[in-house]
Amino acid sequence: VNNEYSSTITLIPISQLKTTSSTAAADIKAYLTQIDGLRPQELADGQAIATAIQSAATGNVQPLSQARVRIAQFSAALKGVSTPKPAQEYQQLYVSLIDFTVQQLQAIEQNATGDQAKAAQAVLNIQNTLPSYVTRLSSLRATVEGASNQ
Repeated sequence: VNNEYSSTITLIPISQLKTTSSTAAADIKAYLTQIDGLRPQELADGQAIATAIQSAATGNVQPLSQARVRIAQFSAALKGVSTPKPAQEYQQLYVSLIDFTVQQLQAIEQNATGDQAKAAQAVLNIQNTLPSYVTRLSSLRATVEGASNQ
C-alpha cells in the first residue's frame, strides 16, 4: 500500500537489543551518557541531512551516502549498548527510528538520479512519519531521564 501521507515504523524486537534487568539510576544515567556520546553530528543537526538530500537531487550523492553510512554505524553501535530495563522501550523506538531513517536515505541515494518519484516518496516518508514518532521518543526519553534521577 502506497500511502503518501505516512508510513509506519517497524519496531525492532527487544530480543535483538542488548538488555539488562538493571533498574539502578546510575546504570540508566550511564546508558544515556553512552548513547548521547555515540550520536553522529548528522542527527544533532537536521540541516545536514536536508542539505545532503538536496545535493543528491542535483546528482552529488556523496554527502548523503556519507551521512547514511555514519547513521547506519550509529544504529549498529546503539544495538550494542547495554540497555537497563526502564530504558528498553525508548531504546527499541530509538533504534527503530534510526533504521527507518537509514532505509529512507538509502532509497533517496539509490533513486536520486534515476527514479525521482521513488526518491521523493522516501523524502515524504521521512517528513510525514518521523515527527510523531520523534514526539513519542522525546516523551519516553523524559521518562528514562526521570528514572536516572531517582
